Amino acid sequence: MIRSGVATQIEHARSLSQVFETISTFPSLGPFLSYQLAIDLNYTSVIDFDENDFVVPGPGARSGIAKCFPQLNGVPPEDIIRWMVDTQQAQFEDQGIVFDDLFGRALTLIDCQNLFCETDKYARVMHPNVRGVGSRNRIKQQFAPQGPPVRPFFPPKWGINQRVAGRSNALASAT
Repeated sequence: MIRSGVATQIEHARSLSQVFETISTFPSLGPFLSYQLAIDLNYTSVIDFDENDFVVPGPGARSGIAKCFPQLNGVPPEDIIRWMVDTQQAQFEDQGIVFDDLFGRALTLIDCQNLFCETDKYARVMHPNVRGVGSRNRIKQQFAPQGPPVRPFFPPKWGINQRVAGRSNALASAT
């Protein structure tokens, strides 16, 4: 990859989807992994694109969407994820949910993609009779904390690390 000039191509990309297309040309990097790598690069200072430009749903998200919306009638998963992002505030209000966002940061396409993936995992355990996409029926790994919690750190371009530090310090002082 390094010898291919991919770094220069990524630095000169005009969109997140162009970064994705560049990464996806490499063998063994399918659509989902290529998208995840593009998103990870976008969290750095190398590139800076809107996370809501486009989304590539992974297999878990596709399955989670199918479990949440069994009557899609061919609506693409990408459209469902975008609809969730575009209507999130109205959905929270309609359901009477006071959503505790991430220090003022609304849910993005990658966030909702991940939420559907986590929904699929949860439903596999709690509702094993609800079919999604594919034949997965077990959870690969169980969470086990190791050591004390670490202070969260977010991509600096999000502008929320100062608020996180202030809240963490306030919580530490209260205990």
